[in-house]
Amino acid sequence: MVTDTLLRGDPHLASTVAAVLSSGGLPLEGWMRHHGEVLKGDINSLVCLAELDGEIRYLKLYHPKNLLQRVAFRFGLARAVRAFDRASAMRAQGLPVPVPLGCLSLNGNLLLVTEALVDAKDLKSLWLEGLGPHPLAGLMTAAGQLLASMHQAGFSHGDCKWSNLLLGQGRLWLVDLEAVGTAARRRVSRDLARFTVNAEDMCLSMESFEHFVTAYCERASLPRGQFAALVLPELRKLRRRHRKKYGERGAVLL
Repeated sequence: MVTDTLLRGDPHLASTVAAVLSSGGLPLEGWMRHHGEVLKGDINSLVCLAELDGEIRYLKLYHPKNLLQRVAFRFGLARAVRAFDRASAMRAQGLPVPVPLGCLSLNGNLLLVTEALVDAKDLKSLWLEGLGPHPLAGLMTAAGQLLASMHQAGFSHGDCKWSNLLLGQGRLWLVDLEAVGTAARRRVSRDLARFTVNAEDMCLSMESFEHFVTAYCERASLPRGQFAALVLPELRKLRRRHRKKYGERGAVLL
C-alpha cells in the first residue's frame, strides 16, 4: 500500500506516482530501478530518469539516515524540500535551473521530481570526453557569467563543482540545489573555490581559466584584481583537502 503526502507541487503528480506504484506492485526504489535510467545511487538516495504521464522526469528518492531524520521527513524538514524551494526561488529570479514539479513523502521516504534535461551533459563529462563541438573558451565564459548571475541574484550554490553545471538546450544550467543558500561572502568564495579546484584537477590552462575569471568579474562588477583575494581563503582549504584525498595532481591556477 502506498501512503503519500504532497509536500510541494502539483497534486496531480502525487496521484500519478501513487497510481504507477499501485499498478506495478513494486516499492518506489524497485520501480525506479526497473522502469528508469539510474544515474546514481547509494544507501541514502537513488536518482533516475523515468517516464511519468508521458514525460521523462528527473526523480530523486531520499531515504532517512536515522530516526531523527525520519521525523524531519515527516514534517518536511529535509533536503528534498529545500531543493524544491530553492529551485522555485531561483527560477523566479530568472536563473536557469530545472523546473521543480513536486516533492512527496512516500512511505517514510521523500521523492523530488523535476524537469529532466534529457540530452544535457555536465561540464566535467564534456571535458573528459574532449568537449566535442563545444569551444572551451565559450564554456568557461558561460560558466563565469552563470555563477556571477547567481551571486548577483542573492544565491550561492554550496556545491559548485563541474558536474553540477549542465550544458543543454544551448545553455548552462545549475543542478543539485540542496545546499543553495544566500550569497554571503564566504559562500561566494566557496562556490568559486569549488569550481577552481575542479579546474585545477582537470589541468585547465591558465588561458582558459582566465576566460572564466574575466566573465565572472565583468558580470559581477568585481574588479579583476580582487578576484584572488575573494577566492583564496576557501580555495586553500579545499585544495588541502583535495590533495590529502587524491595526492598532488593537476595545476595551480591561483
